[in-house]
Amino acid sequence: MQKITSIFLLFLIILVSTCKNSTDSDEGSGLISWQKEIGTTESEYCNCVSQTADTGYFCVSWRENPGFGSGYFYLIKLNNLGDTLWTKIYGNGFERANYGQETQGGGYIIVGTQSSSSSSMIHLIKTDMNGNMVWEQLYYNSGWLSGYYIEQLTDGGYFIIGSATSGISGMFEIYIMRTNGTGVKQWDRSFSTGISPCLVTGQVLEDGYIIVAGPLIKKLNSSGNVIWEQNLGDRDCQFVRETLDNGFIVIAKHYLIKTDSWGNKIWEVFLSYDGNCIDLFDDGFIIATEGDCLITDGSGNIINDLTFPMTDATSVKKTLDGGFILGGFKWTDDLNYNVYIVKN
Repeated sequence: MQKITSIFLLFLIILVSTCKNSTDSDEGSGLISWQKEIGTTESEYCNCVSQTADTGYFCVSWRENPGFGSGYFYLIKLNNLGDTLWTKIYGNGFERANYGQETQGGGYIIVGTQSSSSSSMIHLIKTDMNGNMVWEQLYYNSGWLSGYYIEQLTDGGYFIIGSATSGISGMFEIYIMRTNGTGVKQWDRSFSTGISPCLVTGQVLEDGYIIVAGPLIKKLNSSGNVIWEQNLGDRDCQFVRETLDNGFIVIAKHYLIKTDSWGNKIWEVFLSYDGNCIDLFDDGFIIATEGDCLITDGSGNIINDLTFPMTDATSVKKTLDGGFILGGFKWTDDLNYNVYIVKN
């Protein structure tokens, strides 16, 4: 009897241990390496997270200035285990950082918007690899300019995507700009849209640029001139990436849309979530949504729905190891938001 009891107890220990290990590694997808919540006494929001050349990560965020609805550029550098190495704050308290990337030779470039009571400007900040500011530029017109997306070009310059709204007519336009390596404007373009103000993002291509704004998708040449434009219907596009067949995948509010190389819609899939960001992943796509991360096949069918304790997932990128880095923010018991980052 004692032998049977011992064997039974041993079985229970193994079973409990197995269940515990499964739970520890199964949070989200079963493949999660780490999850990090980063916060202070103020609200902070991650808008863009990417891997760096040293296999660590950086997060472009903004820290709220209480009572003003805006705040400061807030840059966070993490090692490959998600430990915070340093944080940096920039701006005058009336800013929002929207996007950034690691630059050639090290350092970071961040784009966002600086606002006043009567206008707003695109704010561009270049830092060294330790987050120390190297230079900054402000770009303005007679109305409201907002900077949403930036990408470095092969010659060291930058391509910026944003929006412009006239202070007189209130007409909303897509705004793009090309700068040299120190942020000096070389040319800019604006395009009337006939649509309500919305997020404008895109991507640098080998032969030009692709841009999405609301229901519109535009292909531009390297000089910023329109090659073609398509209207995707009643869709609020959030992010676009070129696919391996030279077409495009677009994430919109509640829709995933695939187009050919001329922007003609091939298929679309309805999503139960608001999509914020998308990247190519394995043979399909990975999508950051409102607190979730969706993985689909190449036809847009969901094959994995990963849920994390964040209020909104705003950024996702494929990493060098074939996994992904996901960024967003989380509502806390202190009644503010913290940056939340997940690595699988």
